[in-house]
Order: sequence, then structure tokens, then C-alpha cells
Amino acid sequence: MDHSSSKKNRENYEMELAKRNFQYRDEKRQQLKDNDTEVEKRIHSKTSPKFCCWLIFLLIVGSVLLISYFVKNIKDEVKVEFEAKKNKIEQFMPKIKEETAKSIDSAINLYEQTADKLEETQNVLPK
Repeated sequence: MDHSSSKKNRENYEMELAKRNFQYRDEKRQQLKDNDTEVEKRIHSKTSPKFCCWLIFLLIVGSVLLISYFVKNIKDEVKVEFEAKKNKIEQFMPKIKEETAKSIDSAINLYEQTADKLEETQNVLPK
């Protein structure tokens, strides 16, 4: 008799534990659902699609402005450097033309002298 009574007590105890466990799981599931809905409400209340669109638009505009600023600075530096080199070349062009003309004249004179000396030596040499 003790044996059957302790068996019933054990079964009753296990049934009670099972009920408590089931109730505990139901409460936790309900709490998780409530928390999920609260989190979703917070997320949706904090950010709206319009805000996201504006944020993306502002990021794109900012990046375009930043890129154009750097391109403009680099272009200006290159342009200034190009103009400085162009001015130097333009300053030296007349001198280069004069020196080239002198070199050509001296080459012509040298050719004429060489041609004259060649004729003189051909006239002096016996045939």
C-alpha cells in the first residue's frame, strides 16, 4: 500500500511539475511576443521610410560635393602648372628661334667654306 501511495504521490508531483512547466513556458512565450511587438513598434516609430530616403539622398549629395571639390582642386593645380610651363616655353621661343637661325646660318657658312676648299684642292691637284 505504501508503494502504490508513493507512486500516486510521485505521479501527482510530476503532473504538478508538468503543469507549472507548461504555464511557465506559456508565460515566457507571451512575454517574448509582447517584447517583439514592442521592439517592432519602437523600430517603426523611430525610423520612417521618408527619413531613410532623405538620409540616403543627403549621403549621395554629400559624396558628390566632396568628390567634385577634390576634382576641382586637382584640376586647378594641373591647370596652373600647365599655364606656368606654357609661359616658360613662350618666353624661350624667340630665343630658340634666333639660336636655330644662327645655327642654320653657321651650317650654311661652314658648307660654303667646305665647298670652296674642296674646289681649291681640286684645282691644285694635278689631274
